[in-house]
Amino acid sequence: MAAAVQNLFKQKEVLAALQKEMVENLHEYEKTLAERNVNAGMLQIYGDFFAWKRRQINLQQTAIRNAAAKREECLANLLNAQKKVESLEQLRQKRFEEYRYEAFAEEQKQIDEIGLQMHMRRA
Repeated sequence: MAAAVQNLFKQKEVLAALQKEMVENLHEYEKTLAERNVNAGMLQIYGDFFAWKRRQINLQQTAIRNAAAKREECLANLLNAQKKVESLEQLRQKRFEEYRYEAFAEEQKQIDEIGLQMHMRRA
């Protein structure tokens, strides 16, 4: 479970870094456009770069969804294990109560028998 949570956290950090890079590169692109130092080749390079960066971001978002699904799966497994432990604990408690009841009944039977023998000896 911890590994799944850590993986999800890492994936989110990677996405944040990619998005930060995208914003920085957009600012650089806008600055280049403002300076009017742009030609067709440069526009093509920026277009390809931003398309590639968007693909990276989309892939990272998919990785985050997969990591979140894995975390949810681990959480479900943990909850199932916890339910089993609780069931076993309840069963253990029930068996202990049954044992105590049987031990008390046996002890009471022996006390009654001793009392009966003492009464029979006096009579």
